[in-house]
Amino acid sequence: LRDLGCHAIDLAIWFMGNINLKSINSSKVSIDGVLDYASFGVSSDKGINGQIRASWCEPNYRLPEIGFVMEGSKGQTLIVNDDKVELRNKQGETKVWHKQDLNDNTYFMLGGTDYFREDEEYTNAVKTEKTIEPGFSTALIVDELIDSVEKSLPRQHYGE
Repeated sequence: LRDLGCHAIDLAIWFMGNINLKSINSSKVSIDGVLDYASFGVSSDKGINGQIRASWCEPNYRLPEIGFVMEGSKGQTLIVNDDKVELRNKQGETKVWHKQDLNDNTYFMLGGTDYFREDEEYTNAVKTEKTIEPGFSTALIVDELIDSVEKSLPRQHYGE
């Protein structure tokens, strides 16, 4: 949840504004007490409801996946995961953008594209003395939501 889920939570906050934990929909903990999967409902101050999912594995596979689903106030649905962005209107019309369609390129991938981009953005901000977002205050909001999710899980299922 902290390793992969933080990215989905951060993106949901960027889209929705302030979000609050509504419910824990499901979670799965391995024998050694590690949280393998978490799905939880959130709502925004603007009345947007959503669900955030994070998993570092799928049954029989070590396949990480993060994503979220948001339902807008006018009947539209936004589905985002590692591979695509999907937007559905209330008439059922769908527009899909796959990762490969977005011309998303990175100059060099030391430790993966996400880490390279974060490092590059932070380094450039320090050099130019500009403030970047997300910053430490946003990270605090993400960590507080993760803490709320973890505290809402049954204790015997989360390594305690």
